[in-house]
Amino acid sequence: SEELNLHCLGLTTVPLFLLRELPNLKKLDLSYNLLTSFSFTAGTLTALQDLDLHSNKLTSFIVTPGTLPALQDLDLSSNRLTTFSATPGAFPALMILNLYENQLTSFTITPGALPALITLSLFNNQLHELPLSLQDCRL
Repeated sequence: SEELNLHCLGLTTVPLFLLRELPNLKKLDLSYNLLTSFSFTAGTLTALQDLDLHSNKLTSFIVTPGTLPALQDLDLSSNRLTTFSATPGAFPALMILNLYENQLTSFTITPGALPALITLSLFNNQLHELPLSLQDCRL
């Protein structure tokens, strides 16, 4: 299947054993769960284009370069994130990034890290400034 809907299940961990069996997965909905951290190993979800993690309890979100090469839409809104950072190779295809309603005090984007980004939502956070590297994006 190309879509997997796991929202509203009370999940506290991501079922990696299941995701490994779905190499062609394009859309994953993990919204409205109880997840506190998120990380994947490279090669697990190389076809994933849409990842919905909104309304969890995330305090940690870690993506290493090469892990989600096809990801275009990432929704991390309504969580408990205090920091977000992107380095080159981590999100090469990302076009939409929703980080609104978190507790962000740090938002770090290395120049060239989000080359395809066209929509960024950061409202209702605790940010006092945005990185100059955002001018590299097509916002």
